[in-house]
Amino acid sequence: MMKGRRKIFTIVGSFLVVSFALVIYLVYFSKPGVLPNEKQMVELIQKDVPRVGIKTVQDTLTLDERHVVVPFITNKDEYWLSYWEWKRNKWTVLAADTGNEPKLWKIDKNDPSSYWFVWNFRPENDATSLSFYLLNQRRYGQSNGEEYYYPQVQLEESVVLTTSPFGVMQIPKEWQQHHTELQRIQPKSHTPMYYPFSNIGYELNLGWIAYDEAHEEIFLSNGSSGNTSYINHNVNVEYIWRLSADQLERGE
Repeated sequence: MMKGRRKIFTIVGSFLVVSFALVIYLVYFSKPGVLPNEKQMVELIQKDVPRVGIKTVQDTLTLDERHVVVPFITNKDEYWLSYWEWKRNKWTVLAADTGNEPKLWKIDKNDPSSYWFVWNFRPENDATSLSFYLLNQRRYGQSNGEEYYYPQVQLEESVVLTTSPFGVMQIPKEWQQHHTELQRIQPKSHTPMYYPFSNIGYELNLGWIAYDEAHEEIFLSNGSSGNTSYINHNVNVEYIWRLSADQLERGE
């Protein structure tokens, strides 16, 4: 009798373990499903951003199989971005904001290879290209008895805006390699990071400039009173330092 009960308990226990593992897999590790259609996207965005009426969804920009950016235009002719993730077995709107300035989406803040620049400008802006910069000032000193030296860095990566006013760009591999090298040569007490605004110490500073056809820097307008954002889930989307040409070193 006892053996029979133990057998039943064993079978039931195994069933529960397998069922629990299956649920965990489906919720957290299942392969992403098909993205919602445009009508469904509008409904999902407006559910989380109720004060923003959507006129049209412009496109779907895939970053990886679990993350996409969906640019859209509001009824007030403002150009926005929405950030999506395949989360708990469904596509979820993590956040939405005005796209009048480039931003940096850190999908995994501890992994620079998961960093993406994102933007959505008004097409009537005269911008024809957008340049991103990685900057670091030359510094030398001592920290906790360790000497350190940070070489000066100015790296540039440009994208053309004439074909589309919106887009995404992954952090260039050369920038990621520079981050890794800086980790190797600096004191162990320091950890280099990408800081969109900071210009202090060893941080790697990110900035941007928009240029017109004559390669003159220009101001970008979104037709709104300012920057607006709605955040529904844990997401790392940061504004980037807007540079001016006189902040850059020009080669002879």
